[in-house]
Amino acid sequence: MATAAASNADYFDRHAGLYDDRASAQKLARRIGDEIMDEYHFDDETTTLLDFACGTGLLSRVLAPECKRIVGIDISEEMVAQFNARVHAQGIPEEEMHAIHADLTTNTDAFHDEKFDVAVCLMGWHHIASPEDMTRILSSQLNTEGWLFVADVKTLDGQTLEKHRDIVRHTEGFTEERMREMFEAAGLVNFSWWVVTKAKMDGVNVQIFLAKGQKEK
Repeated sequence: MATAAASNADYFDRHAGLYDDRASAQKLARRIGDEIMDEYHFDDETTTLLDFACGTGLLSRVLAPECKRIVGIDISEEMVAQFNARVHAQGIPEEEMHAIHADLTTNTDAFHDEKFDVAVCLMGWHHIASPEDMTRILSSQLNTEGWLFVADVKTLDGQTLEKHRDIVRHTEGFTEERMREMFEAAGLVNFSWWVVTKAKMDGVNVQIFLAKGQKEK
């Protein structure tokens, strides 16, 4: 039986070429990117950013003008290829923005000891087998007083997402309490959580939240 990570990678490899065609995905990336920019003071000469589960780079492209350097990471090789092709087409140097193909749960040296001021994840949390473990991993990749931002689905109050059962999915979404617990367990303080917008997933109306926390001194 394929692992959860392998199932995720296979699904997104097959859909990478069509991912950016979804107007709803572009709109959500812009909405969440604007919200993050309202919450964090970026400096385009100093800020380094890690985009976890980066996909084709929708959120990275929104935040790129505000950052000195962006590194994306995804378990889907085809998503990473799409990310890097778009960066190359824009003439952006690799040292300023690129993505790598790796699984952080098994490759803890993916960044060669590089730390980041900000880490973000857009709609990837519900695909992760253990978001608690991933929160700790991403916290370890932050500079002291760096920030983690996670945008995903609020608890669905009994509704389920029926499609794509080959992908690990937290069909119930996430509550503020669970997000707070996992952030605090990972050494992240100054936690806050709020609903940003609404969306439709697999025909189900959902609310999208943004959670943030800061790495302790």
